[in-house]
Amino acid sequence: MPSGLAFYKDDLNPEVYISFDDNEATNPFRITMDGVLGGTIVKKVYLHNDNPKHYYTSITVSIYDSTSGNDYTTGDWRWKLISSEREPVPEEWDQVANLNTISISDIGTSSKANTSDFIPVWIQCTVPAGMLAANITDVYLRKTAQLGLVSDG
Repeated sequence: MPSGLAFYKDDLNPEVYISFDDNEATNPFRITMDGVLGGTIVKKVYLHNDNPKHYYTSITVSIYDSTSGNDYTTGDWRWKLISSEREPVPEEWDQVANLNTISISDIGTSSKANTSDFIPVWIQCTVPAGMLAANITDVYLRKTAQLGLVSDG
């Protein structure tokens, strides 16, 4: 189980978290679609702090390609992020650049941790038509944040 800032698959079941290695989600979820036809899938994960002694500032979330420029983050593939309580509509996704980075409001303060909120992060993946079957293992969610310790005050 994480101890601090982590991505969760479900805000109702905080035991189902996404494993991390150096701030990258290494087991987030599966995207399955017909590669011949292509298509778009939208998934939601939650960012959550589960440590009552920590707060976080300067939080960003981005898509990270561990192979630097493979076919899954270049060409016609599209990966977009939005943080919103409700699912974004197509017009909102149209305004987002491919491989964008989003900023998340601070989670907690120096006087009090926030361990109750689950901040939704929506991920849109668009796969071009005519793709062969693939098991993509080198595209991750990456989070960065400044960790602060809550004062005992």
